[in-house]
Amino acid sequence: MKDTETNNSKYSLNETGEFIIEDYNSAKPFASFFPGIAGIDGIPMWVFYVNRGQCISGMGIQDKDHSIMEFLPANRAYNLASSHGFRTFVKLHDNSPVNFYEPFQNHYRDNQLNKTQRMIIAPSSLKLEELNHSLNLKFAVEYFTVPQDKYAGLIRTLSIYNLGSDTVNLEGLDGLPVIVPYGIDNYCLKNMRRTIEAFVEVCNYDNRVPFFKSKVEPADRPDVLRIARGNFYLGFEKKDSGENLIIPIVDPNRIFGSRTDFAYPERFIETSLDDLVKDQILANQLPCAMGVFTASIPPGECYVYSSIIGHGSSHDALNEMVSDIAKEEYVESKADENRDLIDILIQNNLICSSEPGLDYYVRQNFLDNSMRGGFPFTLNAGNSRDTIYLYSRKHGDMERDYNDFSLTPTQYSQGNGNFRDINQNRRSDLFFNPDLDRKNVSYFYNLIQLDGFNPLVLKEIYFKVNDPDKLHAVLKKFIASEHLQTVLSYANDAFTPGELLAFLDENGIALNVESDRFIAEIIDLCRRISDIDYGESYWIDHWAYNLDLLENYLAVYPDRALNLMFEDKTISFYDNPNTVQPRDEKYVLWNGKAMQLGAVLFDEEKADLIEKRKSNPNQVRTKYGKGDVYYTTLFNKILSLIVNKLSSLDPEGVGVEMEAGKPGWYDALNGLPGLFGSSICETLEIKRNISFLLETIDTYHINDNQTLVFEELKEFMDELRSLLDRSPTPFEFWEAASMARELYRKKTRMGISGKEIAIEMSEIRGFFEAALDKLNEGIDKARDDGSNTIFTYFRYEVTDYKELEINDTQGEKKRKLNVDRLPCIKPLKFRRIPLPLFLEGPVHY
Repeated sequence: MKDTETNNSKYSLNETGEFIIEDYNSAKPFASFFPGIAGIDGIPMWVFYVNRGQCISGMGIQDKDHSIMEFLPANRAYNLASSHGFRTFVKLHDNSPVNFYEPFQNHYRDNQLNKTQRMIIAPSSLKLEELNHSLNLKFAVEYFTVPQDKYAGLIRTLSIYNLGSDTVNLEGLDGLPVIVPYGIDNYCLKNMRRTIEAFVEVCNYDNRVPFFKSKVEPADRPDVLRIARGNFYLGFEKKDSGENLIIPIVDPNRIFGSRTDFAYPERFIETSLDDLVKDQILANQLPCAMGVFTASIPPGECYVYSSIIGHGSSHDALNEMVSDIAKEEYVESKADENRDLIDILIQNNLICSSEPGLDYYVRQNFLDNSMRGGFPFTLNAGNSRDTIYLYSRKHGDMERDYNDFSLTPTQYSQGNGNFRDINQNRRSDLFFNPDLDRKNVSYFYNLIQLDGFNPLVLKEIYFKVNDPDKLHAVLKKFIASEHLQTVLSYANDAFTPGELLAFLDENGIALNVESDRFIAEIIDLCRRISDIDYGESYWIDHWAYNLDLLENYLAVYPDRALNLMFEDKTISFYDNPNTVQPRDEKYVLWNGKAMQLGAVLFDEEKADLIEKRKSNPNQVRTKYGKGDVYYTTLFNKILSLIVNKLSSLDPEGVGVEMEAGKPGWYDALNGLPGLFGSSICETLEIKRNISFLLETIDTYHINDNQTLVFEELKEFMDELRSLLDRSPTPFEFWEAASMARELYRKKTRMGISGKEIAIEMSEIRGFFEAALDKLNEGIDKARDDGSNTIFTYFRYEVTDYKELEINDTQGEKKRKLNVDRLPCIKPLKFRRIPLPLFLEGPVHY
């Protein structure tokens, strides 16, 4: 492949698909991250890097509050990676042209040296190489995370090659100028960095494997909680007699002296190594983690210094594993295991074309997108095959520093993500793993609410045992009898597979089979519980991705369509105390301008009702929230979506209103809901859903059939049908449809009655056909004059309105919404204003 050149930097792919940046320190800055995948039985670590210095700019376990190197936004990482990231210092003797040198930097003082630097990026690892012709030395660094082990860690190897004809003698330091002790969260690092130093201590130093942690949990409360867990640094070198643990330096003052900006290691340059390690301060300051080494490298030979930076449950647990992991063979085997783990995953999207760059891009793209939705794994439990998603994570990269990503620090690691992101990244999963069956279809449709919206943040899936007696029988096969009651007691509550395995490990309970067999048989006895967070407001586009899941399911299992759509009555509605407000409580005057503000309100009464439920609290109930969970068919669920969204057309019947505080996927439009914004994309999606259901009715010849829907939906649909038949003006339709929607939401605020009404399919067909006429009329109005292109987004200016009186109840709600005393209005006339063309294309109807 030809090189691509930018200034003095060159970009290329080598024959194995590694991406290479020559002179990376001078190239345009960019940010990336490791996949955060440690295998089913491993503990994942998040690691970010940039193309400056030795590149790693942040790492840790779980989330930003559990860092080992502080999480930095991209622009700060570009500033600090060279100074606060990994550093290597060497003092050279004999006839070297310099006495002190730091590789992988671009210092002005080294301009006279003849050197080249390059960065080599693979899906599972990162390598750096510096060829220094002036010193006759080659420096190489490789990073990768630890797979399939009981701790989370980053392995780093530094190799120094002697390219000259004489033996090279040197003294060196390698590691981190600052490491974050466990227990110091992101808030403290950003806002209380000085105060928090008083909590810091370094343990286990005498064993040459320092353990960094907070002494106690940093909180203002009388019950002091001591911290056992910690982060660690382990460095070793291979000697003739075996591996040798190095002496670490954890006091940055011993290395940098008065150079508190870490500009250069003042003390290291001036002081002998023996004196350097003396009198270190082990508490009350943010420590460093650097290993001291000396090397005599014959011509053509290489010195290798290896280090592992990670997290442990205690310093005793750390010491127990040191002898196993501080070995060259361990590092080499984990490098192979890590590469093979990622390679196996990306083989799912293997293509072989005439363009190698495309082949490698497709595999990397598959890896990146799968991490956002997770990888579906099949677990075999006797005669049953179940699936579970692992390795997911929210896209919390340094460019999107606003996202709070999470990777559970357990085996069978799961992560968090947003509804849209996970949904869209799972659309093709069934083609890769047919064992998923209808799980994704059910999962995402069940998260749709009675109002057509859905919660934002999807977290781990928990499991709850249905039958304790069956659990007892399964456990007897896999664990010793004396531990049965302990595990049974633990399994009374919901758990994740990783938490269950961690519990067994912490209590010294061994399995007599592999973990995947054990987990498969356990979750076969369980029901799934979704851990969901509302997030903030409601996006208008999330529901649209559900139909993609459904269509792909039917592409794989077309013979199951009838059962899925009409016979299987297991679809429910998500129950949420965060409710969309009617217009007369969110249409306000703000600085004299008509705005839509405070669109979603937390309903305390409903939250109290949900909290009192003993099981499945977030599922809509009959008897207006006090009865049984209401289940229906997928056909009816989609029908409810269509009715809700059709009623949400904007005042000219063109786009779907951004009525719940958020736009669609395009976050730069976050201000548009306040301006009565709407989007044509969702109008097209309503049409697409209607067309899908009409085709389904025709395909299965059920025009003469009936379907049972809950009575509130029937009344809502009837009102819209009556409106469509009357052919009112767009504004009249908007006014009446909005009133019908608000009445429906008021009736279903706490739940539904539970009464179902039969509707003839012919009646539904008539409703759909009338709705299509309405939608097509609006789509035609969205076209740009003189072209066949339609605008995507619109805002509406209120040109006439009347003020409403705020009663006491409304006033209280306004105070909760932080829009106290803003006058409420009733719009009488709007003017539609299209936004500039954005991602538009020709549309034909």
